Amino acid sequence: MSDKLRGIVERENALYKRWGGNIPEANAELNDLQREKINAFYSESGTVYIGKINFYDDERKALKAEKVFTLHNGGEVYNFAADYIIPVPDNNLAEMIVEWNSDGVPNSLKLIEKITQRIDEIGGIHLMWS
Repeated sequence: MSDKLRGIVERENALYKRWGGNIPEANAELNDLQREKINAFYSESGTVYIGKINFYDDERKALKAEKVFTLHNGGEVYNFAADYIIPVPDNNLAEMIVEWNSDGVPNSLKLIEKITQRIDEIGGIHLMWS
């Protein structure tokens, strides 16, 4: 993680500490920090893929591994539009997310832990919106 990203994460941690871990809903400061993380990652690497873990309704039913990530073009990312950013698409991560969202597969704590760990392993950054 770059010094710039580390600084943003430190500011984010300070925000959580200031609110005692309970940041109120629609906190613009937290949401702006998520966009700062995306923009810093994008400016440093030139390539950023954004992704979600939980999909809903028709999107969930039609989910395929090749549709899990979206190449970020530098434009605005709206609140809750992404759960993480990664430098490159990762088939292993995509397959786990498809499995997580598949009907008939009970959500398991172990699978979500694997997803989170894989995001970390490939140099991704987690996003937390309010």
